[in-house]
Amino acid sequence: MNRKIEFVYPVKTQAISLTGGGCGLKCKHCGGVYLNFMKTKKDIDSLKDKTSLLISGGSDSFGRVPIRENIDLLRKLKKEGYRLNLHTGLIDEEDIDLVKEVADTVSFDFLTDEETIKEVYGIPKTPQDYYDILELMLKKGLNVIPHVTIGILGGKIKGEYDAIRLLKNLPCKEVILLIFVPTKGTEYENRAPVSISEVEKILYYARKILRDKKLTLGCLRPKGSYRYLTDVTAINNSFDKIVMPNIKAKVYAKELHMEIIEKEECCALE
Repeated sequence: MNRKIEFVYPVKTQAISLTGGGCGLKCKHCGGVYLNFMKTKKDIDSLKDKTSLLISGGSDSFGRVPIRENIDLLRKLKKEGYRLNLHTGLIDEEDIDLVKEVADTVSFDFLTDEETIKEVYGIPKTPQDYYDILELMLKKGLNVIPHVTIGILGGKIKGEYDAIRLLKNLPCKEVILLIFVPTKGTEYENRAPVSISEVEKILYYARKILRDKKLTLGCLRPKGSYRYLTDVTAINNSFDKIVMPNIKAKVYAKELHMEIIEKEECCALE
């Protein structure tokens, strides 16, 4: 039987920022720039061609996306038939039940390095805080998909291996790996991307350690030949999904006689 792989082109999912272009953090890898590529709440009525929404936005000074403040809107969207992927940030424990009420899935940035949290995000949180909220959401039955961004510390590797190791024994079904992209308008815009060789090591390690979980190479990663090489590495390491693959990587998968399944919603949504 030919090995399967999903290639995801999320044209039917729209990212919505609950805070518009506002963010209380201005993290060094993002600086609020990515919010500019999202629609806002006032745009929702024009999205009838979409079947799902990635609910995100800027965070407050403690890393929380305002879910509780927008719960009536999220309930309305759910009733209208949209599938919802919530990027919650470090929500308060009492808000987990609200998230469970409306979320089809939860995307959660998982950090395990104290320097990264302080340097990149600048919030008064610890690696234990990230672990505890992830564990609690999973225990409460949410379909949480942790995201690990390779090189988020301005292109440096610090904490990625620990994050993968810790996820091994948590009951999440899938893990999404992203790769730092130096982005114009951010404090890290002039940093170098992670070397291909280092990415290859981490993708290999992820598949070795997370044998019982789906692995996805997510949408955030450098383009061009860099993307081609990382995509081929993901294919060679039996990743289950690749988002917006390089066209040459798709040719490579065909040459391996893989069964290719194409999907049109956010990779975190089954």
